[in-house]
Amino acid sequence: IKEKMPAWLHLGAEKWTYNNHWDECLKINHRAKEVKDLVRIKDRIERNSQNPHTNSKDCKCLDCQDNRTNHGCTNPDKCTKRAAKILSKLKEKFRLDTNPYKDGLTLTQRRLASNESARKMGKGEILFDPSISLKTDLAECFRIFIPQIELEASPANRLRAPAGGIKILEEHLQIFTNGSCTKNSQQDAACSSRIWISEGNARNRAIKVPGDKHSNQIGELVAVICCLQNTESFIPVTILTD
Repeated sequence: IKEKMPAWLHLGAEKWTYNNHWDECLKINHRAKEVKDLVRIKDRIERNSQNPHTNSKDCKCLDCQDNRTNHGCTNPDKCTKRAAKILSKLKEKFRLDTNPYKDGLTLTQRRLASNESARKMGKGEILFDPSISLKTDLAECFRIFIPQIELEASPANRLRAPAGGIKILEEHLQIFTNGSCTKNSQQDAACSSRIWISEGNARNRAIKVPGDKHSNQIGELVAVICCLQNTESFIPVTILTD
């Protein structure tokens, strides 16, 4: 997935990464579209061969000769170094030479199997799986679009599991949620959400869902989202829903 990310305006690039004269040459002459293309270009620096790359405009390695002769690049060495620099500026989460962020929250195979069994039987607890990594195709991932005024958005990381010995205010929280909809599937449908924790609990809520998209499922989702937004990050939560 990392290799298939776009080479330009990359989500993990720092501000002002793309402001170099050689960027246009990389795009047009070297046809660099994805991160893997930048990797292909910069790899000649480290490649061992009978005719290795040299730090020179007139480098005689096969790749540089091909770039000059067949692709119109006037200084392949500059473009090679530029590709390497762009890759080095990517934030750690997106760099190809880093391992996945280890937070201690990934479910074991046994826990995943238990979840699958509970879904098939229609009963039992399903433990939320925070792992959303894909190893298939970039087209199956979501791209997040941000307001134009935000020039840079830091990549999201999951919180680490709390270390042993940390005192958590509440050991375990059971939250009952419900979503209901009047005139469901009709144009004038209206849904609401309810959250109940315990008698007299300040976090008990009844929510009127805004907007023009209403259904039982939306009411239920709003209830779950709102109750989690108002719960401390490290409190274990069991959501009971119909």
